[in-house]
Amino acid sequence: MTQEQRKIWKVFRESENPDLTDKEYDMINKLHADIFNHSLWKPCTCDTETFQNMISDINKKYDG
Repeated sequence: MTQEQRKIWKVFRESENPDLTDKEYDMINKLHADIFNHSLWKPCTCDTETFQNMISDINKKYDG
């Protein structure tokens, strides 16, 4: 995880807004693709389990 990615993720994690914005949705998809070296994939926001798994994956990299 690059320093720039860490800065972006830190701001996201510190947000107190429980609702995900379109900008945050796109950011999470792009970060996950970049960090885990895969094609950009945008799961449906209705698929909360998959999306939460993506967030957890990024959190592990951030915390690790």
